[in-house]
Amino acid sequence: EASGERTNLEAFFSLEGLGVSLVSSLYTEIAYLSITSTPPLWEVNSKGDSWKMLKPEVATFLEDQFRHGHPEAVVHDKVKADFQTMRLVKPVTGDLRRTYQPGLWLQYRSSDHHTGMHAKLQRLQLDNQLTTAVFPTVLYPAALPRKVLKKMGPRPFIELALMRRQVPEQHSDTIKYCKLLLQQFSVRLDKGFLLTVADFFTTHMEEEEESAKLQSDYGKINLTLRDTVADLAMSGTDKIYLEYFHFSPVKIFFSFNLSGEPHLTQEQKDTISKDVVDFFLGTVGTTLTSLKDVEMKLAYFERRGVMLSQTQLVQEVQSHYTGQAIQQSYVLLLGLDVIGNPYGLFTKIGKGLGDLFYEPYQGAIEGPEQFAEGVARGVQSLLGHAVGGTAGALSSITGSVGKAFSMLAMDADYSLRRRQRMQQQPGDIPSSLLLAGQSFVMGIAMGISGVVLQPVKGAQQEGVEGFFKGIGKGLLGLFTRPVAGVFDMISLAFDAVRRSAEVGNTVVHRQRVPRFINPKNGLTPYSAYQAVGNTLLLNIERGKYAETDVYVAHAAVNTAQEEQMLLITDQRILLIDKCHWFSGWDVEWVVPLDRIVGVPATGDGKLSFQYKEEEETPNLFTATDKEVEVEDPQVLEWVYSHLEQALDDIRGT
Repeated sequence: EASGERTNLEAFFSLEGLGVSLVSSLYTEIAYLSITSTPPLWEVNSKGDSWKMLKPEVATFLEDQFRHGHPEAVVHDKVKADFQTMRLVKPVTGDLRRTYQPGLWLQYRSSDHHTGMHAKLQRLQLDNQLTTAVFPTVLYPAALPRKVLKKMGPRPFIELALMRRQVPEQHSDTIKYCKLLLQQFSVRLDKGFLLTVADFFTTHMEEEEESAKLQSDYGKINLTLRDTVADLAMSGTDKIYLEYFHFSPVKIFFSFNLSGEPHLTQEQKDTISKDVVDFFLGTVGTTLTSLKDVEMKLAYFERRGVMLSQTQLVQEVQSHYTGQAIQQSYVLLLGLDVIGNPYGLFTKIGKGLGDLFYEPYQGAIEGPEQFAEGVARGVQSLLGHAVGGTAGALSSITGSVGKAFSMLAMDADYSLRRRQRMQQQPGDIPSSLLLAGQSFVMGIAMGISGVVLQPVKGAQQEGVEGFFKGIGKGLLGLFTRPVAGVFDMISLAFDAVRRSAEVGNTVVHRQRVPRFINPKNGLTPYSAYQAVGNTLLLNIERGKYAETDVYVAHAAVNTAQEEQMLLITDQRILLIDKCHWFSGWDVEWVVPLDRIVGVPATGDGKLSFQYKEEEETPNLFTATDKEVEVEDPQVLEWVYSHLEQALDDIRGT
């Protein structure tokens, strides 16, 4: 029953997860929105007074055994749990509890005059699926503070509770209780993603003609006063009495970057003014406007005992948060990477000082042992935030300088490779220092090689004019690329110190690899295998073959060679090796499909075929043999079938 009335309808809705993909008319996946459940929470009550979360590795093992229906979980002498009695024997003894929350949960009740609703959304994530994404993840819930997680456990990203009373015969509409809770979250935007999304929606929105708008205005002018009043009465101007209406405070970690290549359905015309603006934004602008994890706080919105229309309520909410955003504008200025984000530095030091006093206080309430643990956590937090904040500020400054020099090189391929390298986050300091050294060596190597390669590349694309442009780019890169490599090396080294010093630092990845869409087949159900294969094609030689080829298949071959792949497209077959020094893939050999003669063959764990070295060969008997070792017979047969189909398609048979 609801407020003394018998419930007429009660409904429950639960969904583990949901995904929505945004695809353009160019068969490019732009974004992927996902609603997912949080990992199940495993807790143990060993002392009979409180529940404590198990370590992630233990909880993961227990969840795996529980989902597979095993009656117990045992790992030698380290872990032992009985799921039938829900008791944990090792590493500690106590009652065991598993808490699971679905991705989306909704409860709805209604009676003659009352309506109640309670909804929870555990995790919402929006991913940038463009290949040139600066920030692969656009929106995601930020990690909760340790003290909140310890006290209240995992919280849903969005939680809404509503109780509404409507009496139509008395023209009474009352919201007795409405509360919206929103956890802190991160927003990361780049220019390429914003322009691509804007282009998608403007392309699919039909603009109303000016003549239709004019006729609509004439119609409103000719309305009588009585008709105008009637229209206003039907447009939602009825008052709603708000007994309690509350939106929680909002904390946003905001990042922005002017880099990123938009994928537009309609080509824009090049003009001198547009080129000048793009050059400024791509060099100086992208350095001066870069923001990373700037913390913005918006105060709560609350109304008690007031009567408003729906339009007035929406206007008050918009006015409140607009004013809050304006008040927080100084945070954006003090959070620029080029000045080291001083606001973030002082915020982190303040958080460390707070933990230094709060953690021991919380531990003292529970007992002497917990007090000692609290002191250790407080000191660790203070040192971590102080050292990590300082290293992060220095990393931002040097990274901004390195970005400016890389943009001045005026080489899109170099800027893309640099950005991909800077986005890597190795799990330990040695790997991070190795990545920093690679950045330094790559800057010098590409600076020297550009003196020769840029004129050749320019001559191939634009002839004599491009040749002289390439000479200028090569000489400019000879100075800018090594300097950018030095600053990138320093930035990555400081960033490694920051990540190792800060406590609770989490890395968020895309929910899935960007979708592959074959233009011939159109949109089909998502295939993780095809998505990975198309990503390989995009990463080979900076996307050289992705501009002309369509992915067909790939497979791991020759297991004696570590990380070697055979890739088949509709135009060629490639054997690629993993490059550990500069990351990415190296092409060992490539053969166009139209140069393969005869029919491929399989035998003795090998795929073999013959091909012509040159496009025009007078003698068909001078073909060259090529063999690929494939130890798994099923993989060999599978690769052979796809190669045979690709050859049939290109030969038109």
